[in-house]
Amino acid sequence: MRGLLLKAFRLATAPIWKRFEADLHQPQRAQMRTLSAILKLANTAGIETYADFQQLPLRSYEEFEAQILKAEQTGHNFLSREKPKTHEPTSGSSGARKLIPYTPALLNAFTQLFLLWAHDLLSHGPHLKGGRLYFSVSPQFHETNHGLNDDSDYLTGLTGQLFKAFVLVPPQIKKLKNPDDFFYVLARYWLGADDLEVISIWSPSFMLAILDYIQSHASVLIASGHTGQIQIAGQTFRPGPISALKQAELQKSQPNWQKLFPGLKLISAWGAQNSATGFQQLKTLFPDVHLQEKGLLATEAPLSFPSERHQAFLPLLNEVFFEFLDAEGQLWQLDQVTVGKSYELLISQKSGLLRYRLKDRVRIEKKVFNTPCFQFIGRGENLCDLVGEKLNESFVAELAKQLCPGNYLCLVPDLATRGYTLFSEQTVDLERFEQGLRQSPHYHNARELKQLSPLQGQITPDLQTRLKAFFSQVRGLKLGDIKDSYLYSRETNGELLAYLILAVLSPVVSET
Repeated sequence: MRGLLLKAFRLATAPIWKRFEADLHQPQRAQMRTLSAILKLANTAGIETYADFQQLPLRSYEEFEAQILKAEQTGHNFLSREKPKTHEPTSGSSGARKLIPYTPALLNAFTQLFLLWAHDLLSHGPHLKGGRLYFSVSPQFHETNHGLNDDSDYLTGLTGQLFKAFVLVPPQIKKLKNPDDFFYVLARYWLGADDLEVISIWSPSFMLAILDYIQSHASVLIASGHTGQIQIAGQTFRPGPISALKQAELQKSQPNWQKLFPGLKLISAWGAQNSATGFQQLKTLFPDVHLQEKGLLATEAPLSFPSERHQAFLPLLNEVFFEFLDAEGQLWQLDQVTVGKSYELLISQKSGLLRYRLKDRVRIEKKVFNTPCFQFIGRGENLCDLVGEKLNESFVAELAKQLCPGNYLCLVPDLATRGYTLFSEQTVDLERFEQGLRQSPHYHNARELKQLSPLQGQITPDLQTRLKAFFSQVRGLKLGDIKDSYLYSRETNGELLAYLILAVLSPVVSET
């Protein structure tokens, strides 16, 4: 039945895809049409034309925050003519929590991206038969009154209803506030399904943490594998029993993951920057599964999606208006940017964030028809400046790829000692890495002047797991909001540093 639904879905979305490809031929026209629709929704008097729009200042979240918080308190929207259905919390890997208003028009933009991505995948990706889908339900191990009930709530109307027919794990798993309970129930659902066909998660390290949990808790999972119903934390779940063949595989010290998930055909995950290491690990663990790197998707707006047909990240040019700020401070439209160049990305979207500085940097990789396509290369503001050394994440990322390919690592600053610690899952030549950092003139000068203490190193085999634990349990972020980083520039108060150092002295916290 679900196989027939997939075929019907692909046919039904063909006109949407055809219109989108037509827009790729005329990006300037499509973007002007999109901007006009955005301005009609915006609660901005006197801003109707592109010339009016150009008079608006470039603004970051902090400059919208007062209006957003006031709207949340009063129920009146100061940014858009539409009333938000909710305010979705988000953050980078560190720093203050932000609330993004989600209006019906913005939610529809997310739905449009899903329809285009799914049509392209069904038409040109691996052959899907209609098996079950795990779509990352970001657990939240703290109480909150904000946000969507479930990640599938990003999808509206019939699309959302159709989506629920394929979902493997029920949304009430999000009600589990104990991390160990969450991972246990999730593992049981994954192992109890022989038709799990698609896994869509955000960070690869999240999936690796789940696999680590399965391996380290195999005996517990086997012991309960005969039952198809679980009662836990006041909730009832029905994941189905674990087959005898899978139980036998779980008893091995190194299980074959593809035998545990025999129907798996697609894994969708972040693959850029520090997520690249985890992405490659998943490729090694699942050699016969198609791994697809996600496009650029921010809480503020859907920005791009991966296309199997065009082998590029296609910008959602019919829902979001893009601007690009170059190194000289010049602004460019989508159709004006240069292939090979890097820019800071600005967006205007349908919940009222106009000329919004997302603070992501992108590089223009290629053109599809006449539309430039971009790829995420790093956070624009991720710069650490304890004493004037001005370390930038993009620089640290390139150094890590050059000197430590395949090694998951990150730099954590400490204002108290005026220095950095390099945490890594494998051995690093610390002297060589510091020589690499000294290629930055500011860092070199700070070291020569003894403003910065020498680079410290710490091997933490379960580093990805530890970072997820810190930002979910200590910082209170959703796992889906935790972004891998080479440089935790805002973590200068010593909390993350102490947490990771203590981790070496204590057992692995399996629930993360």
